[in-house]
Parts: sequence; structure tokens; C-alpha cells
Amino acid sequence: MQYRAITLADKEQAEDCIAASGSMACHTSFVNLYMWRKVFPSEIAFSDRFLFRRAKQKGETRHYFPLGQGDLDKAFEKILEQDSNPVFVGLSKEQTEILSHRLPHLNYTFTEFRDNADYIYETKALISLSGKKLHSKKNHLNRFMRTYEGRWETVPISSENLHLVRAFHKEWCKKNGCKGCKSGKSLHGEYCAVMEALEEYDALGLKGLLLFVDGKPAAYSFASKINDRLADVHVEKADTEIDGSYTVINQQMAKKVLSSFPYVNREEDMGIPGLRKAKESYRPAILLMMHRGVPEALASAQITSEARSGVRVRAV
Repeated sequence: MQYRAITLADKEQAEDCIAASGSMACHTSFVNLYMWRKVFPSEIAFSDRFLFRRAKQKGETRHYFPLGQGDLDKAFEKILEQDSNPVFVGLSKEQTEILSHRLPHLNYTFTEFRDNADYIYETKALISLSGKKLHSKKNHLNRFMRTYEGRWETVPISSENLHLVRAFHKEWCKKNGCKGCKSGKSLHGEYCAVMEALEEYDALGLKGLLLFVDGKPAAYSFASKINDRLADVHVEKADTEIDGSYTVINQQMAKKVLSSFPYVNREEDMGIPGLRKAKESYRPAILLMMHRGVPEALASAQITSEARSGVRVRAV
């Protein structure tokens, strides 16, 4: 099995494997794999109706659960042929159980990572904002509607207005301390990824909205399909000087772009307090936890190495 860099030509085959897997994780989205490929380089391979992914970070090869619909035992054999003690990341709870069952001889230890958990919402709830738990969101939306009555509109993102989206994101980035793609900080990396996605907007099958207030861009968002029941919102940016702009672009995206999908994945909060508060406030239907799996041989080696160097032994 030969690993290589992902290309746009892989889209159809990769998306077939992703959809067949039934995964709800945002990191399985082809669009995410493609748009973030220069920021977080990874490799892919196809074999026996599965999509295989791996990445090298901090000197360690990290594997992802194979995506597809076929013989999982053979899929794991493919991975073991090249890595006898594979470390897995981005695992759902169900996938940790499958690994433990299918590869018992490796005796995996799993660690949960809350910062990487995906927030998954019922689309109808994002549209209606009904009920006591979302009452404040509905009030915020209504206040925007009253304040800007007759002064706002949303239009689908298309080749005709992509230049406005680029310009808006550049301005947003400038206000929030981004300076292009050279820095490794998260916002700089996101800037690179967004520009990659916008460059191939149609080819990637992206769908999005651009919000105008008083004739000027005030917010935008775009998403893609993971499977028939789930869409993934990749980016959502708004002008915070226009009160309610984030609430409106969120609700309008669900209503006008994503209503055919029962669920919407709005991705992780990365441990950022403000982002966590915002995502939790929309009351996710599912908080999809992510896990890391380390085989016993590697876990033991790490503990031994840390003990010899005088480093405090800790869970990984």
C-alpha cells in the first residue's frame, strides 16, 4: 500500500469511502483533508475499498481509523504491514472499542481529548431556535431583524462574489491579528486553509452564504456534505461590530443551505474558552469525543524513557 499526498482528483473516491464509513467526525471530511493539507500535511492511500490516512507530527506517525465499507481485519493488516505498533488519533468511542476488539494483542490505552470534540446539532433546532434553552438566541436573532429591517440580505456564495468573501476574510484576519500563511499559529493556519478552499470552491462542492448589511459584506459561511445525513460547516466569520451577525449567518446557513441534512457538524472548539462557550450555547445534540490510542509497547517505552530522564511520568 502506497501512501501519498492528497489531491483534488481524489475527491470522488475519498468521499465514497467517507460516506460508506458512516463517520460523523469533521476530520474525515474530504474538504478538510484538502484545505488543511499544507498546514497539517498528511498522506492517504486507497486499498480494498478503504481510505487510509496518516500524518507525521513531532517525530511520530499517527494513523486515523480506516474509512470505508469492507473487511476491517484486512484494513488493519494493511496498516500493520508498515507499522507494527500504530498510534491512532481522532478516534470516536465506538472506534476505540473496535480497535480493542480487533487488535487485542496491542493492548491499547486510550485517552480522551475534550478540546477536539465535535459539536453536532440538529439542523431543525438551528433553524427554529425554539425552546427555553435557545430563547436567548432567538431574541438575538429577532433583535437583529428589527434593527436592520430592510437593510440586510443573504446571497449564495458563487464565482461572482468569491472576491468579496476573500476580501472580507482578509479584513477579518487583519482585525484578529492574522498576517498571512507564514506563522504556525492557528489563525494564520486557518487563513491559508480558507484561501485554499475558496480557490477551489466549486470543484470542492462547497455551499455557502454571504450576509450583507447596508450593501456591505457582514458575514459569511461555507459547508460541505459528509454524508446524506450530515453536513460540516468549515468556516463562519462575521463582523462583530454588527450585533447579531454571527447569530444570523448561523441560522440562515441552516435554513437556506443545510436544511436537507438532519445534522450539522460545527467542528471543535480547540479548547478556546470563548469558542467553547459559543458552541455549547447552541445546545449540541451530540458531543462527539475524540480519543488517542497508544499500544502498550509504545506506552511502556515512553514511560521508561521519561523515568530515565527524570521527567515526571504522565498519561498521554
